[in-house]
Amino acid sequence: MTYNAVDLARRLIKLSIENEIWLTNMKLQKLLYFAWKDYYREHRRYLFEDEIEAWKFGPVVPKVYHEYRFCASNIICLTKEPSMEMDSETDDFLLKTLIT
Repeated sequence: MTYNAVDLARRLIKLSIENEIWLTNMKLQKLLYFAWKDYYREHRRYLFEDEIEAWKFGPVVPKVYHEYRFCASNIICLTKEPSMEMDSETDDFLLKTLIT
């Protein structure tokens, strides 16, 4: 199943809070990029269809960046719930991406 990047970012943040692995917007952007790349390598399909842009300090999904830009370079400690449920396979994949 293909998700949108904002929902995946929200789930990554929830997982990071539960596991006390603190994320900034920049780290979140890089994790989304690595998750997208690794998911494609393993499954030969995209984890999300949102565009990834090359910005000065690394890959960025603009919709996600704008959702969390208010945090600046601070730790993201609050997020909304994803608009759709993640299946357990995707949830495990995101947790693995977060931990490694």
